[in-house]
Amino acid sequence: MEKDKSDKDLNDSSVKLMYFIAAIARLCIGESKKKIMSVSLTHPEVTVIGYIYYENPHPCMSDIGQVLSLDLSTLTRITDRLVEKGLILRKPDLQDRRVVRVCLTQKGKEVVKTLEKERTQILENSLKNLTVEERSNLIKLMEKLFQAIFGKQNQSRFSVETCPH
Repeated sequence: MEKDKSDKDLNDSSVKLMYFIAAIARLCIGESKKKIMSVSLTHPEVTVIGYIYYENPHPCMSDIGQVLSLDLSTLTRITDRLVEKGLILRKPDLQDRRVVRVCLTQKGKEVVKTLEKERTQILENSLKNLTVEERSNLIKLMEKLFQAIFGKQNQSRFSVETCPH
């Protein structure tokens, strides 16, 4: 009987947690989309420049495609638009001329910083009702949940220590 109650509590907690995470994600994504539209970018374009800015400043096209699950033809169209908008540059790899690498221009970096400020402001407004201790606990719990879901192999890639601040 006690195990059934424990299982039910776990199930109820899981449902509530999924609901809250999804609602927060929808809010952040919805607000971000408004800002993305104001800078004339598509969501895939923002995803690519975000990857370059936060994770790999000089990736080759195949790296981006693999990490973001984009086929090369789709990624080529996205990068063509980003080059036209002056947000990224294509450069040949110094060791292997068959490989094309991309990097952000100064304008591209500024766009990412602007979008980051917007997202940060949305979250700051949401978190201002929490104490410093509550925010710290929330971060620790989210990291623990992330590790439980995605495993230790992603711990270094997505942790407080590797955040851009």
